[in-house]
Amino acid sequence: MPPKASNAKRKGASGYELPEHIDEGTVVEALGQKGLQFRFGKSIGTGGFGEIYLASKDVSRNVGDEATLAIKIEPHLNGPLFVEMNFYIRAASQDSVEEWKKSKNLKSFGMPCLRGHGSHMYNGKKYRFLVMDRFGKDLQKIFLTGKRLFTPKVTYNLALKVIDVLEFIHSKGYCHNDIKAQNMLLGFGRTKENDVYLVDFGLVSKYQKDGVHFEDKPDARKAHDGTIEYTSRDAHRGAHARRSDLEILGYNLVHWMSGDLPWMHQLTDALKVEKQKIGYMGDIKKFLSQCFKTQDYPAVLEEFLNYVESLEFHVEPDYNKCRKMFETALKAAGCKLDGKIDFSTPKKAPKQVRTSSPRKRKSAVLFSDEDTADADDSGTDESFAKEKSAKKRKSPVAKARTKKAAAVSPPVAKPRTKKAAMSPETSVKKTTVTKAKVAMKDQECQTSPGFVKAVKAARKKKPEQNAEMDEFVKESISAAKKAVKKTPAKKSPKKSPAKKAKTENGNAEAALSNLTNLTPAMLAVMAKKAESSSAKKPRTKK
Repeated sequence: MPPKASNAKRKGASGYELPEHIDEGTVVEALGQKGLQFRFGKSIGTGGFGEIYLASKDVSRNVGDEATLAIKIEPHLNGPLFVEMNFYIRAASQDSVEEWKKSKNLKSFGMPCLRGHGSHMYNGKKYRFLVMDRFGKDLQKIFLTGKRLFTPKVTYNLALKVIDVLEFIHSKGYCHNDIKAQNMLLGFGRTKENDVYLVDFGLVSKYQKDGVHFEDKPDARKAHDGTIEYTSRDAHRGAHARRSDLEILGYNLVHWMSGDLPWMHQLTDALKVEKQKIGYMGDIKKFLSQCFKTQDYPAVLEEFLNYVESLEFHVEPDYNKCRKMFETALKAAGCKLDGKIDFSTPKKAPKQVRTSSPRKRKSAVLFSDEDTADADDSGTDESFAKEKSAKKRKSPVAKARTKKAAAVSPPVAKPRTKKAAMSPETSVKKTTVTKAKVAMKDQECQTSPGFVKAVKAARKKKPEQNAEMDEFVKESISAAKKAVKKTPAKKSPKKSPAKKAKTENGNAEAALSNLTNLTPAMLAVMAKKAESSSAKKPRTKK
């Protein structure tokens, strides 16, 4: 059943009256060509001024989902479609678009062409309709007002395609005045996936008459026309020129790549937005740094905006120069000049990107690429853990035996091997060498994670020469050796608890003297104790 008629008038987002819903199967006759008719299909969208339906030239059967035409219809009293229809009739006929495409040798050209137009009476009301090719989804559905960013390849290719269309529109004496992602539609069909069409000519305006450019005069009636976030500074004053379209394109390019424009939070106040644009276009580097939150922004955007800023109001832009900018940027980015656009994996805004989990970041710090050569460190940690666990497994009897043997047996000097003969001074110096690869093996050395980290840090530092410290180490070593020779170990069959404790302390000190990895601090303590003990107990002759 057809929908019930409603007395209430439908309003679009722009405040204009929307048409009543047109029944599927309705047939309309176009003007200009006798017998040219179009049949309505289902509705596929509603804009600020009218509604869009699928359409077909074959009026004998229902319009299917595979239809390649679309009808845009709005009440006859609405102005935008009237302006758009007149533009298409005067400037964008099918023949003129095809001729331009061939003359410029363009494989892809995003200028829609007129397929039919006319007026139609429906339920006692007069409507105006426009027939065009059917297109795919608009770029706003991909961009999502900055939530998804366009890659450099996509952005630069879009710039090239829009510049081609603007050159055609300007050659016909018009400015578009409303370039934005919502007015850029992908092609419909398998062979048109890389075509992007600039649509919605409801705000087009003539910038010249009979070849003479209009003067640069403000017009309050047209002030702030367009989409406020992208409106050019000229359009804020009500003036229109070819440079204005390039400025609007520039704002779009920056928004597509950075996801931000400095005036996005002030869109309800057109005068404040205009003031901000005037200020930022006077300092383009600051403008781009503000949008990208860094000084590292695409250089081609600065080059393009500087060129736009240098254009006089009435001067024709150098379209080839503008194209060359983005072609060079594509080559610098390692992209082919094939005009292909891939929206399959749109780039996310940087604020929402998370590179890795905290655990992964931690492991990356502990085991960086510089440390892969020191693979032995991990094995040392495991051996240290095994030794520690083996000590814990010792029985109480074994512990007692070990303690008794340490107390009774006197310290016996072990024969020095070639490795043990190395002085502590030499070992200390070797550990401070920057580029030496030190493999930490199981030699009773400290192998805790903190120590491993400290050793790695020490490798990166330059060795510091400290002559005073070296001299102190030498003196400590020689003093310790003399003290050990002067106090030979004595056996005593039975000792009191006090004497036994002293003997155990002496044995511990003597055992320390036999270690090969003594630190300067340990040697200094041993030397001091040896000197104090020799001073208190002078040697007695037997």
